[in-house]
Amino acid sequence: MFNFKKMAALLGVVIVLFLLLAHVESMSKRLGPAGGVVAPQSLSNNELSVEVVPLAARGTTGECGGYMTTTNSLVGELVAVYVDLSAVGEVSTTADLTISYLSPLSGDLFVWSNIAADAITYPMASVVHGVGAPASGSYVPHILMGKLQLRVSQTVSGAIGTAYIFHRRP
Repeated sequence: MFNFKKMAALLGVVIVLFLLLAHVESMSKRLGPAGGVVAPQSLSNNELSVEVVPLAARGTTGECGGYMTTTNSLVGELVAVYVDLSAVGEVSTTADLTISYLSPLSGDLFVWSNIAADAITYPMASVVHGVGAPASGSYVPHILMGKLQLRVSQTVSGAIGTAYIFHRRP
């Protein structure tokens, strides 16, 4: 029997992949020699990869949480994170997602609060001056080296959806 819900979710992932590849290509063209700016090494002929992580939360109603880890060690730059909530249907009104370094680095990469529907984000890190203050309007991709941990929290226990972590490998 044909499952429209799964087919729609798969089509959504394909569209997101297409848009990400088009975005990376347009960035390369804008940063080319014609614009007078040299493209960083990370934008030239590097492979865009995706790590798929199923999301689930367990616990008592109102206080559910879950910890998931990427299967592979990710090396390179974080490009985007797409969260597909529509494929499961056990989502509370919103979910929160925190992505952290697991090993060998440590600390949170970013926190994404109140995810209510399928969504994509392009997390970036602030550039910091020599005195330790953030540079206004200056951002760079998060550097990945090793496995990542995903923490999810919501009010309902069960499967939540899937996170797609897009990263550019060196």
